[in-house]
Amino acid sequence: VAVVATAKTSPERGARNTPTDRVVLTPEQVKGSDDYRELLAQRDEMAEQVTKLTSKLETTRKDLEKARELAAPEPDKMKIEIELGPPTEQEVLAALTKFAGSLQASILGDDKSAFEEWRAFAKRGGKELIDRLIAEVNDDEMGFQRRVIRAHALAQTLDPRALEALSKPLKDPDATMLELRSSSHALAFAETDAVVPILEQTARHCSDIGARANAAFGLAQRGREEGYVLYMDATDAAFEKKDPAAIQYLSGFFLLGEKAYPYVRERLRTYPDPQAKLFLIEILKGKNDTGAIPHLKSLLEDPNQDEGTRKAAEAAISVLEKKDGETN
Repeated sequence: VAVVATAKTSPERGARNTPTDRVVLTPEQVKGSDDYRELLAQRDEMAEQVTKLTSKLETTRKDLEKARELAAPEPDKMKIEIELGPPTEQEVLAALTKFAGSLQASILGDDKSAFEEWRAFAKRGGKELIDRLIAEVNDDEMGFQRRVIRAHALAQTLDPRALEALSKPLKDPDATMLELRSSSHALAFAETDAVVPILEQTARHCSDIGARANAAFGLAQRGREEGYVLYMDATDAAFEKKDPAAIQYLSGFFLLGEKAYPYVRERLRTYPDPQAKLFLIEILKGKNDTGAIPHLKSLLEDPNQDEGTRKAAEAAISVLEKKDGETN
């Protein structure tokens, strides 16, 4: 390749280059020139700058992708549920059946995942599902058990409208026993403190013992001292009236913590019913309440107690003393 260098014959205006003014350089001469070396240096410098810019651009691109990934919200369950559309009739019935099957385990145990799953489904159902459940809870033609299940399903949505619908009969002096007991029981296990005011009102003033017991249990379960007192008051009233549900109320102490132990121990002395005493003994033994040993010994040494009560007390003492020895 030859590079043609053109020089002007004269700096004057109008001067033109002529063939004799042109100097042709050989490739070797070009490579040895200062201009060529300067061009090479510029090329290398530009190549280095391009490399640096390309690397910086790639780093920026990766940082941008990472930032977008961090900034992007996780898949929104509500959006997914909306995309799925409202649940079909078959889905609603299947969800209620599943909820009913897990209700007792959810109430008695620590695993509340079934409640959480139901809430997610209820959000998908939205207002239409809440309205449906409210109507079914109030449907006199629907069976008792189904109405109770739907009351709990309503309560576990934690939807304000659902909670208000369940609270309504507890404020109504003309509400039926079924309405009072199913609503108070459902609200007692609703996992929100928004129900505390209606539970307090029901536990203190409701005319139905069962509703008072349910509401008081809900308060006690939340660790409120008044709840234990009111729960025992309702249970005492049930025994006084020989209400068959009284024993069921005692079983609630299996679900309460150590704060309940003093109330149970006291009833060993005050309850005359042998069946109730046996149940109380089993509660204290089952809860490993070593503090109950002196109370149980009083029963064992009391000649006025029936033989069954004394034998049960003796067996419980043996278990609890062994437990006490292991602890100490």
